[in-house]
Amino acid sequence: MAIKDILNQIRQSDRDIKLKQIEIEELNALIVSVGELKKVKVQTSTSNDHADIIVKLIDKKIELEESIKALNIVKQQVAAFISALPDQTERTLLLMRYFQSQTWCDIALTLSFTVRNILYIHGRALKNLEKYAA
Repeated sequence: MAIKDILNQIRQSDRDIKLKQIEIEELNALIVSVGELKKVKVQTSTSNDHADIIVKLIDKKIELEESIKALNIVKQQVAAFISALPDQTERTLLLMRYFQSQTWCDIALTLSFTVRNILYIHGRALKNLEKYAA
């Protein structure tokens, strides 16, 4: 797999993890609301719904932990290649983009470059990274 594909996989995995975290928060809120409903109106289906939500929550938490572990392994491997790059700007740019999920505009502002220059440096950094990863 090309290094750019691996970097994009990191970004996508970060997004997926954030979505799973949101799902977990929503399930936690749902558990609370079902618990409140249970106080007001006692039904057998409510307790079954409550149990189903708890099982789903546990499954999502396990799935989240596995995703985070897998992502951290990939990030450690890629970070080693990035740290081998001789150019500090290239290293910083790649870390900001793929490890911190920053936008091109944010990176340009932080590093005091134009977006066009950032895209050029990014392309150069990917080429250099391919050399170190080979």
